[in-house]
Amino acid sequence: MSRFYSEMLGYTEEELILNFSSHIGRFAEETEMSETEIIQRLRQQYNGYRFSANSESVYNPFSVLKSLHHRAFHHYWFETGTPAFLVNLLREREYPIPEIENMAVDEQVFSTFDLDDLNPEAILFQTGYVTIKGIEDGLYRLDYPNREVKNAFLKHLMFAYSGGISGEEKSRFLHLSKHLRKEDLRLFLLDISENFS
Repeated sequence: MSRFYSEMLGYTEEELILNFSSHIGRFAEETEMSETEIIQRLRQQYNGYRFSANSESVYNPFSVLKSLHHRAFHHYWFETGTPAFLVNLLREREYPIPEIENMAVDEQVFSTFDLDDLNPEAILFQTGYVTIKGIEDGLYRLDYPNREVKNAFLKHLMFAYSGGISGEEKSRFLHLSKHLRKEDLRLFLLDISENFS
């Protein structure tokens, strides 16, 4: 995919600043943050998608527009649909969830479309849950594109893997979600092993 085409799938940072400066300014005023801080938070939450070796990273346009409209940094990703199929595939294959971060794959994963033998890495990439973060010696390093996707996906996985839960158990799961918001996967997994085994 050429650089031009991959950038059609989202906003570059240059486009964000150029086309949405008035919205960023209003967001900054209402939240008492600087425009620089707003851009930094938008970058952390919604930037990071990269669809080819030579493409520039882009922002999720849906989430950016929702964030600027509501002047809030929420996880808008799942308003576009839930990942039930993907979660079921990961559970069925007993895929090690921590390995989603910084996974290394060869370029064959980008052209895997065998419906009889679905490749979790290919599905994660094709659905946007991971993106290209780097390339070295012919291996592509894939990872969550940004904080929004990582936190929302891990939270969804947490509830999916837990099955039916009571009100008390739900509050324990919400307690665990603080680790996801802080991006501390080590503490998240430690709490699960201590409290849910």
